[in-house]
Amino acid sequence: MALLNHLQGVPILVLDDDPDCLELLIFALGMEGAIVSAADCVAAAQTSFLAQPPQLVVSDLAMPGTTGYDFIAWLRALSPVAGGRASASASLNGDGKPS
Repeated sequence: MALLNHLQGVPILVLDDDPDCLELLIFALGMEGAIVSAADCVAAAQTSFLAQPPQLVVSDLAMPGTTGYDFIAWLRALSPVAGGRASASASLNGDGKPS
């Protein structure tokens, strides 16, 4: 399979409390050339975001304690000067319940 590197050089922040999902996303996005920052909780994601605002955020929604919904609300409340309004965001929800 040929790699297309559609995300070559694109900074992406990935937030997920599940270590396996986080590792998979880091691997898959990295294979496409993305520069991936990873966080396993909202506090770490906020710190990472403020240090280096990404172009894209991928966040789990259903996490214990402070959720991905809370993180997205925090992002939306940031001023553009502080890195608010990342150009794109994607949300994930895998609650592990059978359909």
